[in-house]
Amino acid sequence: IDFARKLLIVSNNAKLNGDFQGAALISRAAYLFYKDNDGKDFNNFYLDMFDKLQVTDEFIKEKADGFVKSEYFDSSFLFSIADKSTAKTITCINDYVYSGHADGKIIINKWAEPLIVTDTFFDFKKFTGNSLDELQLTVTSVTESKEKNYLAIGGGFPFVQLFDLSKKGNESIRLNMPDVNDYTKKVFFTDNDNLLLFAGNGNLLMLNGGNHQYVKWNKKKQFNYENGKYISLDSIHKEHKVNWNSDSFYIPGVNFNCVSVFKNIIAIGIDSGLVLLKNDSLITIKLPGMGIASSIQFDTKGEYLYIGSEKLGENRTEINLCKVKLTDFSIELNQSQAGSITNIACSIDGNFIATASEDGSVGIYNTKDEVEWKYNNALILWFPDPLNANKIKLRPTSLAFSNDNKYLLAGYKNGSIYKWPVNAAVLAELICERVKVNGGPVYAKYIHKKDQLIKIKNYICKQPIRK
Repeated sequence: IDFARKLLIVSNNAKLNGDFQGAALISRAAYLFYKDNDGKDFNNFYLDMFDKLQVTDEFIKEKADGFVKSEYFDSSFLFSIADKSTAKTITCINDYVYSGHADGKIIINKWAEPLIVTDTFFDFKKFTGNSLDELQLTVTSVTESKEKNYLAIGGGFPFVQLFDLSKKGNESIRLNMPDVNDYTKKVFFTDNDNLLLFAGNGNLLMLNGGNHQYVKWNKKKQFNYENGKYISLDSIHKEHKVNWNSDSFYIPGVNFNCVSVFKNIIAIGIDSGLVLLKNDSLITIKLPGMGIASSIQFDTKGEYLYIGSEKLGENRTEINLCKVKLTDFSIELNQSQAGSITNIACSIDGNFIATASEDGSVGIYNTKDEVEWKYNNALILWFPDPLNANKIKLRPTSLAFSNDNKYLLAGYKNGSIYKWPVNAAVLAELICERVKVNGGPVYAKYIHKKDQLIKIKNYICKQPIRK
């Protein structure tokens, strides 16, 4: 393992000397040594390795005239500038990445190395004939239906745009909100293809997927839980006064801050915990030690719910990430990044969650290691603000895992979309793809001990260059 770390230093020297191909190959060998000697994929070694990929414009300007950025060793393949306005939402659909932006555009990036902007899927500014102001143009939600035949768009405008992807030309239907002055923060498809709308005023609205008429909310039994224990309704824990049999669902005096949906179960983040709407039940779960819920997300199997919160107080040291087990409503608290959590995403396989923070960082967590969660060590990767070196805040505004669980896509305030590899194996695979050659002899000018050079040759040459 120590030898692998020394190889990274050699790799960096190779990069500084302008030999990017050699640097890439040496980083690849370093990973192989590290892995085969019981080094873990998810730790600081990954970030050291990732750092060797960084070739910035500032670095090139510092070099002598005639220096050319190598095609082999360029971090630009990890990101794409989809649009100049904030990337509010990202959705991965088949081989494409749909990103919704603050200027009303929905951009399609083709899933490739690098991400290639292929088209503007929709432009609300052109669609409305400039009848909406800048705030109303914002796209906040792009959601695919379960059967993958509809795409629902929500945002600052007083309607939801529904696209039929099964028809030529993507025919669209405009669904107006009951209150023309309202807008949608999020749009969700439920398991029966109904549309759940999280409105700007904090209310929830349900649209029938067939006739697009609003569905009235039926009365539900109410239950309270705290620290995984049931609390009976009494003079202290009173029943919520809900106006049932209405188009809009809300609880008087309770702020709905964020929403997530799994099948037909609805989770709502509130100031002091969360509310679950499940079958005929309304369940309130208190989360002691947490701040105001700012982001909420089911895992892909509906077994856990993850809640991110704002950090409050002068020292900003409060716990800001919570994991709720949905079978018994027990909770596990975790300390996340330095800033408030603004977004959460779960991988398709359920092994990882990612969080975006107001401090500009993105974190990836191992959800399967219960011991690490218990002892607050679940954070396995941490990506700082990409522009932090230039002292410019570039905050992540949206997150989505790729369908193959290899990458985390992060949308940022400047419209860029970064494609972060989720572990060292994927990162090494990227290096391998970029170099495209078996290059054992390339190490001769860097490594002088014959036995070590032979080991490197064996490690490189026994590995397939392409999977």
